[in-house]
Amino acid sequence: MRIDNKSLFPHTILLTLSLGLLACTNDISSPKSNPQTGVTPKETSINLSKGQLFSLVMPKRREAGEQARQKYYKEVLPLGESFGLKREALLQIDDTLVGNFSPDGLIFYSWPSKAAENKLISHQDWPSMKQSRPQGWNEIKIYTQELERDLHLTFKPDKHYTLAVAWLNPTNPNDYFQYMDTIKESVNKLGGRFIYKMNNPNFEAHASPLIAPGQLTFVEWDTPDGIAKFQQSSTFKQHSHLIKSGVNRFELYRLK
Repeated sequence: MRIDNKSLFPHTILLTLSLGLLACTNDISSPKSNPQTGVTPKETSINLSKGQLFSLVMPKRREAGEQARQKYYKEVLPLGESFGLKREALLQIDDTLVGNFSPDGLIFYSWPSKAAENKLISHQDWPSMKQSRPQGWNEIKIYTQELERDLHLTFKPDKHYTLAVAWLNPTNPNDYFQYMDTIKESVNKLGGRFIYKMNNPNFEAHASPLIAPGQLTFVEWDTPDGIAKFQQSSTFKQHSHLIKSGVNRFELYRLK
């Protein structure tokens, strides 16, 4: 298993979302609240229905790509919105705990259906628009899934969140699932809750191997040091070998 820098561990597409999508990426670095106005952050809720497409977008801007990004926004966003594209929420990424990719943020998007997304994909101007992405971004990772049941997901300003992205080892894929099942009780005792898992998403990128991860997992924590406390727990120490054998690659992000 390749565990990259800042590892917490002791040992170490399908054309899914039509990205017009990133028009608010230029807001990525904005704070959640404005200290000058004293505005209190509010809960962010995502409520989607079975059959909708749900996408997680993680962009990394190119330093000299502002002009290309603005052109992309201007061309693609109105077109996507005309077919039902909606930006649902935005979270900042506070830190990359495991992995080499440090995105600018995490953006949630939805489509009313796969058929709605296909209207953009089949548009005559879409291929040239899509091909322009590398001019504005070093990378854009997109994870998309058609919902098999209704989704109700809430991010609270007084809580803390982590996102784990696991590329499963095809030889031992069940080791990772066994690990996740085993740690649940310990995570709960330390003030953590598994709030959403995206399994076998479609994956799109332009600078990374197009190998889809097996699972993305969001955990809500009561305290900012919840993940660190879990790292020191006996449960983690006893069962972390299952991650080593169960994944080929692993990324972990702290969100805010």
